[in-house]
Amino acid sequence: MRSTETRLSLSITLVALFSCVGEVTIIDPDGPARSEAALWQCLTEGNDVTCDAALPAQPGESGAYACEAADPRAVCPPPAAVSRTPGLDALLTRAGADGRFDTLRWACLLTGAHQRTCVREVAPSAPEKIPTEGGEVTQPPPPAACDPELWEAYFAQLATFEYRAHGVKITFPRELFDTTASFDDLAIEATRVPANEGAPSCAEGEWAMRQQAWLDAVMNNCLGLNQEILVMCQQAANYAPAQGACGRTGTW
Repeated sequence: MRSTETRLSLSITLVALFSCVGEVTIIDPDGPARSEAALWQCLTEGNDVTCDAALPAQPGESGAYACEAADPRAVCPPPAAVSRTPGLDALLTRAGADGRFDTLRWACLLTGAHQRTCVREVAPSAPEKIPTEGGEVTQPPPPAACDPELWEAYFAQLATFEYRAHGVKITFPRELFDTTASFDDLAIEATRVPANEGAPSCAEGEWAMRQQAWLDAVMNNCLGLNQEILVMCQQAANYAPAQGACGRTGTW
């Protein structure tokens, strides 16, 4: 699990220092070839390795996907890029993961039209405890099974942790999260929540929540929860500005 700083900001501020170049082709996500050069930026953070790339979204591509070990698709971090990650050898030695690092999945998110971020959890971390203005919050462990109802309860804890850890004083109620809700309806609802100008931004908490939830799903073989996680992210994204806790960011 990663620290409370967002990987998105790290990928922007550290790009000049931590650059990894891999050979990839901008193709359909299911295609096997790599022939065009694209820039991936990779770094270690806690027990994770994160790689970012500016690769265009493909028609019909999901916003969340997983890459298997040595996945040849253009939308997955190439081994040549990953191997040049600063601090990787030290992380693998510390985590005792030299022999299994290349067998692990990547949990990837596509944000906007071009930016994608892939995270590989090298070893589980102890749950973080963060002191906040609203009291100490603890990062929840992922559910032991892929039952959506279990993930609804987890999401209430995760959303509370990530938003508070990123400066938004809020507690998300368990009853807010319903994986059977319509995402289209939630997207319409998102246009009606207040902007809350001058309030803290919801963006960092939302991003950290989305990224950690998908990483936990991928590492626990719950890949079928993609849509359910998307729905719960939008429920949180609508609720926080509706409560006046932070400025809205729109839809996922």
